[in-house]
Amino acid sequence: MKTSSSRPCTYKFAVFEVDISAGELRKRGARLKLAPQPFQVLQFLLEHSEEIVTREELRQCLRLEQAFGDHDVALKKAVNLIRTALGDSAERTRFIETIPRRAYRDIAPQGLRDGGLFRKSFATSLPGSLT
Repeated sequence: MKTSSSRPCTYKFAVFEVDISAGELRKRGARLKLAPQPFQVLQFLLEHSEEIVTREELRQCLRLEQAFGDHDVALKKAVNLIRTALGDSAERTRFIETIPRRAYRDIAPQGLRDGGLFRKSFATSLPGSLT
């Protein structure tokens, strides 16, 4: 399992940059508004890039309790807010792939800023991918 010290502070993909330590999403340097819960989902997906992240894992990440209400609605809303901020959609996926009724996956090619690392995801091999 990854430790917090092994995670990069900044993720870059397409024209976007996510600064984890500042809690900011930026597009071409301009800060975009993203509420804390969707930001946590985005961070979790980026930290598990190319992996299938189940809804249960996201519930645990967000610490959604049974008393909170409908978990699926809260997760769908968070993912939709992320997609809106990124100009993405479920129909023409560029960044977040939906695994129907089960999970999500970050499929954006990324550059990891720390140490000058660059990692390209498999997004180019997915049917319907725009990258």
